[in-house]
Amino acid sequence: MLSVLIPIYNQNCSKLIYALQHQIDQLDVPVEIVAIDDASIVYKEENRKALNNTNHRYIELPNNIGRAAIRNKLATIAKYDYLLFMDCDTYPASDYYLHNYIQCLQSNSYQNGVICGGYKYSLQPPVDTQQLFRWKYGRNREQNLAVERNKFPYKSFSSFNFCIPSKVFASIQFDETIKGYGHEDTWFGIALKENKVPVIHIDNELFQVSIDKTDIYLEKSRNAVKNLYTLYTTSDKMSMFEQIKLIRVFEKIKKMRLCAMGAFLYDVSKENLEKNFHSHHPLLVLFDFYRLGLLCKESLLANNNSLLPNKDEV
Repeated sequence: MLSVLIPIYNQNCSKLIYALQHQIDQLDVPVEIVAIDDASIVYKEENRKALNNTNHRYIELPNNIGRAAIRNKLATIAKYDYLLFMDCDTYPASDYYLHNYIQCLQSNSYQNGVICGGYKYSLQPPVDTQQLFRWKYGRNREQNLAVERNKFPYKSFSSFNFCIPSKVFASIQFDETIKGYGHEDTWFGIALKENKVPVIHIDNELFQVSIDKTDIYLEKSRNAVKNLYTLYTTSDKMSMFEQIKLIRVFEKIKKMRLCAMGAFLYDVSKENLEKNFHSHHPLLVLFDFYRLGLLCKESLLANNNSLLPNKDEV
C-alpha cells in the first residue's frame, strides 16, 4: 500500500520514526518506512537505533548525493504502490496523519494524482531570535490551509510532505542537475503540470521542527535564487514559470531595462537588509526585494555586464 520515505541529513529523526511506527501499528494496510541517511556527520546512531529490529529499512550512504538524488533513490527502493515523502526535520501534526493519507488514496474521488499535506509551524515564536526570520517566513508564506493551496495547486506543491503513486513518480522524478538548496520543488511542480498529473491539497500537516538560523537560511535562499535563474535560462518551458511571482516581476524589470539598477540597489542595500532579517522585526517585503535584486545580479553576471546602472537604464 504505502511506502513512507525519509531522506535524512544531519537530523535526529528518532521521535519522528517512533511516532510513525505507532501510527502504523494502528493501521490495517501494509506500510513501510524507508530512511536513507545522506552521509550525515551527526545523529547516525540515534537514527539507526530507531529503525533497528523492525520491518522497516534504514540505509547509510558513504557519500552525499544531494536533495534530488536521494529522493529518487528512495523511490527506487520502495516496495509499495504509493510513496509518501516527508522531510526529516518534521513531526506529524495529527495522530491520524498516515490514516488521513490512506483514506484519501482509498476514496472514490481519488484520481491517481499527487496529494500534498502542507506545513505547520508553532504558534509561539522561537526563543532564539536568530530563528525568528525563518519562523516568520514559514508562518506567513508556507503555512496555508488546503482551501488556499488548492487555488493554485501546482504553484503550492512542496516536497516537504506529499504522496504520489510510484508509477507517476517514476515518469517524472526530481531533477538531479539542481544542486544545493532550492527550487527542486518548483521544477517538480512544473513537471506535474506539464504532464497533467492532478494535484490536490489537504489539511494533513507536518510540523517544521527544525528552524534554520537567519545566516543559514539566507545562504540557502541565495543558492535557491541561483538555481531558479539557472532553471529559468535553460528551460524550454518558459510559460510554466509564469506561476512564480519572483520571475514575473523579474520579467517586467527586464522589459524596462532596469536589471542593472536592481542589481546595484541590491549591492548597496544588502548589508542593511540583512541587518533587518537578523532583527526582532524582520520584514518579508524586504526579503522579496532582496531576492529580486539578487536575481537581477545573477542575470548581469551571466551576461558579463557591469553591476553599475548606466545612463540608458536609469
